[in-house]
Amino acid sequence: MPRVNLRQQFVDNPPLPTTAAKVTYFDTQLTGFMLEVTRTGSATYYLRYRDKAGRIRQVRLGRTTALNVDEARENARILKSKVLMGFDVQEHVEKIKQMPTFAEFVRDHYLPHAVVCPSKWS
Repeated sequence: MPRVNLRQQFVDNPPLPTTAAKVTYFDTQLTGFMLEVTRTGSATYYLRYRDKAGRIRQVRLGRTTALNVDEARENARILKSKVLMGFDVQEHVEKIKQMPTFAEFVRDHYLPHAVVCPSKWS
């Protein structure tokens, strides 16, 4: 896994992998900040960190088409500081996935009540 100083010029035209499906470039300025490039030329920013239990975790920050390298690095820096203070990104994502959508709420909680009370049904 090569270590490079991720700059906008490098991100705009990264070397494509020839032998593997993707290659990961680690930043020399910010530990854990990385750029993953696929054979098709698409590139994505990631932050790799260790959680409270010492397991290596990785969170996607965004595509290079949506963020420039300075924005992605700043987002990674903020997220890394939260991780150091005990915030678990993966746990937060799992909580969000478990929240019901509006359609699920209406189907499971509102409609059963509304059918019982005909004045609210119409």
